[in-house]
Amino acid sequence: MKKIRFMAALLCLFLVNVIPVSASEEVSLPKVVDNAELLSDAEEAELTKLTNDIAAVYQIDVVLVTENERQEADIQAEADMLFDSNGYGIGDKKDGVLFVLDMKNREWAISTHGDAITLFSDYDLNSLGQTAAQSYFANGQYRDGFITYVAGIVHICEEKLNSQVDGQSAGDESTEANAADGSAEPNAADKFEKNQPSNSGTAGGNQTQEKVKTPSEPKTPVDYIASALVCGLIITIICMKVMKSRMKTAYKQMNANVYQNKDASLQIRKNEVFLTSSITKVPVKQKDPDPPRHPDPQRHSRTTTTVHTSDNGERHGGASGKF
Repeated sequence: MKKIRFMAALLCLFLVNVIPVSASEEVSLPKVVDNAELLSDAEEAELTKLTNDIAAVYQIDVVLVTENERQEADIQAEADMLFDSNGYGIGDKKDGVLFVLDMKNREWAISTHGDAITLFSDYDLNSLGQTAAQSYFANGQYRDGFITYVAGIVHICEEKLNSQVDGQSAGDESTEANAADGSAEPNAADKFEKNQPSNSGTAGGNQTQEKVKTPSEPKTPVDYIASALVCGLIITIICMKVMKSRMKTAYKQMNANVYQNKDASLQIRKNEVFLTSSITKVPVKQKDPDPPRHPDPQRHSRTTTTVHTSDNGERHGGASGKF
């Protein structure tokens, strides 16, 4: 009996200690993963607080990852894999956006999932990534680059939410206006019916004033064809007469002197003789290699998002680039 009580007590202690830990680990997934050690502890804590605030206000999971070695061959596939395999995302649709920075290949990528796919357009993602990479990461300012990136996400969320609120208010106003117009339409219809003259007294008079007209016989197709043939024949005869009169310009010649080439006596044989040659060598200037071109966010759509499927079968939006 004592052994049973002892085992029950151990089981209770195990449940009390283990269950809260597992729940906390599931809820508090790391939002800032600095595997490349680019941030200090204070900077990492600051970015973690910002990402948690965004998740609480806008219900979007924002994740920042830095690494020196990636597992996937493509940087975009790496971002999708990190999002899917680590269980990021908020809600049933797993709404979230993940930014990964590859320091070895100096590449970056953004992966969106859930409602974040439609929230951020191709232009938004490329603008966020290029601004952070070219203006800050290329100069070693990693904390400022991530701060700018997170601030851009907040700005886009606020802009989209405000546009949705304005659209709803405009729709409510139009609905009220249509309702007011609908209530006024019956009065106008009644007024129109009152102003219409009565047809009961004039129906008989109109019938007495009408005169009976006998319809004329319609023309048959034969009448049109006959007249067209006659006109075409007359025009053809006139054209043939004119062409025949212009062809009487050739006359018979009595001898062949007319056909003799007058310049035949002036023809002289000519030969070309190669005497000397001259070769001039000029060095060709080598063109300087073009500097690396970075993608322009302006060429991306401001309203649509390109969607692809990750290796895990999840739908993602995203963008990538180099710095």
